[in-house]
Amino acid sequence: MTDASERFSTREAEKFPFPGRERRDAKRRRPGDVDYDPRTLYLPAEFAKSLTEQTETPEQLELRRKEKGSKDKVVKREICAVITKGTLSEGELLSANPDASYLMAVTASHQSLGNQGLERIFGVCVVDITTSRIILGQFGDDAECSSLRCLLYELRAVEIVKPAKMLSTETERVMVRHTRNPLVNELASLSEFWDAKKTVQEVKTIYKHIGDLLASGPLNKTDKTDLDTTNLNVGEYRPSYLPNILSEFYESLALSALGGALYYLKQTFLDETLLRFAKFDSLPCSDFCEVAKKSYMILDAAALENIEIF
Repeated sequence: MTDASERFSTREAEKFPFPGRERRDAKRRRPGDVDYDPRTLYLPAEFAKSLTEQTETPEQLELRRKEKGSKDKVVKREICAVITKGTLSEGELLSANPDASYLMAVTASHQSLGNQGLERIFGVCVVDITTSRIILGQFGDDAECSSLRCLLYELRAVEIVKPAKMLSTETERVMVRHTRNPLVNELASLSEFWDAKKTVQEVKTIYKHIGDLLASGPLNKTDKTDLDTTNLNVGEYRPSYLPNILSEFYESLALSALGGALYYLKQTFLDETLLRFAKFDSLPCSDFCEVAKKSYMILDAAALENIEIF
């Protein structure tokens, strides 16, 4: 049995060398390279595959050939979706995974407390793609990351987005111990995991584009019905609650976390879809949320584990 298994492994390694001994990132850098990006994998041309859909009819192809002189003989097909643990939106996939599949972006910084040492400050953005719900929060934490542990234990995010090489060793350890094997995506700081200012700019750009689509009429009847058009500002599609959220978290780590989530979702073609129907909430334990006014109690990670709430 062992010999058969070894022969199979050897045969597969020879057939598909790129995920094993010949592994490289998208820029063909090997794992030992300082700039190696483990999120990507270089696929030789004969192995490259993508999820695509037909994006034009035969009639549109003929029109394109006449107007632009194109020599294409087949209808256009384009990449339409990238499916991951935290971006499930199709009905059949959701029925097989009925529980909420949260995508969680996390960033952090430190603040000096004088003789008391340093306080960890976390910014988080939690996204539920199926309901277009976005939860933003920022909170101070102790050296053991107790609040972060509680949040991770409560949400059980299936996918994590974080800035590369920016989180402390303790934070990384907590994220490993208090999650259930989520898909982890590391983004380059600033260029991919945006700061608050860049995030605001990108969000405004997306809403302006949605507004242009709404004004020009390419959205179908269902889209226009579902859009919240009761609070639109003149010349711009922008729900009235969005500026309140942005101003509430002005220059905060929470907005940076939103930026990291949006950049990642942009790669999966879901950023505009999410923001078009987005419902924003503040994280109950956030420093920007008045927990005292809430009519419920927050249980920490230890309490949830002891009373066996999973």
